[in-house]
Amino acid sequence: MRKLLLTLIVAIFLTGCTCFYQPANIKADPQTKYYEHIRDWQIRDWQERDVSSVINFCLKYVVYTYDPPDHWQTYQEMINSDFHGDCEDIALFMAGTLRALGYPYQIRILLVKIIEGEHAMLKVELPNGKWRVYQTVDAPLWQIDVFVPICEFDEKEIYTF
Repeated sequence: MRKLLLTLIVAIFLTGCTCFYQPANIKADPQTKYYEHIRDWQIRDWQERDVSSVINFCLKYVVYTYDPPDHWQTYQEMINSDFHGDCEDIALFMAGTLRALGYPYQIRILLVKIIEGEHAMLKVELPNGKWRVYQTVDAPLWQIDVFVPICEFDEKEIYTF
């Protein structure tokens, strides 16, 4: 009996005890992490920095994926696709995130003409009444310092230039 106990102790020492085994920390899927983050992210008194933080948060999740034929994904479709989409999908996702957080000011999708073709960005009315345009892709991918607005729209209206 003593020999069996000693053998067992040596085996546990050499191989590790399975009762102390901890599986690798499994990362939550991106959808779960996203929903947890926005659920806990309650902004009561919006400032421009809050809007920028939400946009930057969204940009960390998205993966730019060109999707011909061009299907404009809804906010929920973008989440269900594990955050893969092109510029208009990303703009709609960012707008949907702001709406999910209760952002009370106007949000529009801005369509512009650039050298490479057409592009979509997010245009947000800030709490101070000014408007700011947010990029949907990294600038090195699209050189869009100069663009010509085509139109912008929200849930209610289309504005042309």
